[in-house]
Amino acid sequence: MDLSKLSDSDLEAIAAGDLSKVSTSGLRYILNYERTEALKKPIREMLEMGQTPVELPSPGGIGRQVGLTARGLITGLTSIPTMIADPITGLMNLAAGRQVAVPPSETVQSLLNMILPKPETPRERVAQDVVSALSGTGAAVRGAR
Repeated sequence: MDLSKLSDSDLEAIAAGDLSKVSTSGLRYILNYERTEALKKPIREMLEMGQTPVELPSPGGIGRQVGLTARGLITGLTSIPTMIADPITGLMNLAAGRQVAVPPSETVQSLLNMILPKPETPRERVAQDVVSALSGTGAAVRGAR
């Protein structure tokens, strides 16, 4: 089972053995996976009885949204410089025969993961992609002037 398809809160609920806290999309994903026969019956019963939790927006409110927006902006603004620097770093590593430098894109993502929230829901991921694309495109247009 590809656990990356489940949210962190879904994984925590499963680890705690509390299926009532798994999101509807998480329950449906588990149902569609063929090797989970032991879980399918209670999940089907929950879905039939309408006991599935409503998917609420991620906790954190405005602060979380500001953090996610900042993450998208930084990702977009650094996309062109890292696109140029990553191959150069790769060539340096290739010439040295070992990794002497970490690609800038990995460094940026590591820093972002340490200080800003990660998008958890599909809606947050799409919004992050849109913000990244818009800020990266805007930076490229501004730089071309």
